[in-house]
Amino acid sequence: MDRVNKQWIFLIGFGVSLFAILTNIEFVIGHIAKGVSLILPVLAGLIIALFLSVPMNGFQKRIRKIADMMNMDMGDKPLRGISFALTVLSVVLVIFIMFKVAIPEFVKSISSILQIIEAKLPEWIEILSSYNIDTANLTQFMQNLDMAGLIEKVMGGAGALFDSVIDVSTSIVSLITTSAIAIVIAIYVLLEKKELGLQCKKVLYACFNEKFADKIIYVAATIQNSYTKFLSGQCVEAVILGSLIFIAFTICKLPYAGLIAILTGVFALIPYIGAFISCFIGAFLTLLYNPSQVIVCLAVYLTVQFVENQFIYPHVVGSSIGLSPVWTLLAAVVGSSLFGVLGMIFFIPLTAALYTIGREWVNIRLEARGLKDKVMEEKE
Repeated sequence: MDRVNKQWIFLIGFGVSLFAILTNIEFVIGHIAKGVSLILPVLAGLIIALFLSVPMNGFQKRIRKIADMMNMDMGDKPLRGISFALTVLSVVLVIFIMFKVAIPEFVKSISSILQIIEAKLPEWIEILSSYNIDTANLTQFMQNLDMAGLIEKVMGGAGALFDSVIDVSTSIVSLITTSAIAIVIAIYVLLEKKELGLQCKKVLYACFNEKFADKIIYVAATIQNSYTKFLSGQCVEAVILGSLIFIAFTICKLPYAGLIAILTGVFALIPYIGAFISCFIGAFLTLLYNPSQVIVCLAVYLTVQFVENQFIYPHVVGSSIGLSPVWTLLAAVVGSSLFGVLGMIFFIPLTAALYTIGREWVNIRLEARGLKDKVMEEKE
């Protein structure tokens, strides 16, 4: 059978399969959902391993440098073991800091905000009344409002909602089992990633020809490199920006320095809109506490943001993912439209990897056709 006939058979088979899938889309989606639920622990473990591999690779590089400086011959397994232990220790330390510092500060700030609202509400109502705005319903509502009872109801409603979600999706035992399996898989992947990589290479080269297997390995390595650079850069940038906001707000004696710094660090992980969200929240909280300090709050926040973007971000993240601002914005828009905030975060490094692969393919094609020099001359 010649190549043309094979292509036609492939196209016909693909068309028939696509038609069958579209006509039975609900059946197909149901089976896909069942398949995803079966491999959910594996997917969760791989995602955990992806995030933990970033600090682990950083520890591994630094330990190897120290070993080389001391003329120590350290094998791969001991190096990975020490790096993994330091990574776990770092995660435990971050969790400890959150529970001992961040969360109490957050709760304290929220309680303070509620007290300010309750204390200043009569003043706000008086201001609204001076503009002939009817505040009778608002006054009656606040008189009947029990802040403590409201918080208790909200927490109880949140707990009931959480219980309902758990009951519908899976049992508590199943959730714990899935989490435990995912953690075990993540640990195995992190400690045995070299052996796993070698096994995957063996399977690829056994199933496909050498050229195609090389392409698959190149694509996988490019995607991994893109995600590693992006996640590590964003995490470091979030910590630096949150710390700078805390220092600047403390020096300028602005309220809620700890709370706004925590929110800034969290929202900094969200490209583009994260900084605007945390800035708006900071200005709003300052408005509640002392309206005269709102302008100072905005000026300090925007100044820190400008300094961080101009002098720190380029060195921490910069163009490490190799993506221009236009493509970065497009990736963020498409990702957020499809999968929300998580889509925005994960689509940027994925687009960067695809852009790198596509750029190299285009350059190879131009060079093969003898047009690369001509295109570069036109660009200049």
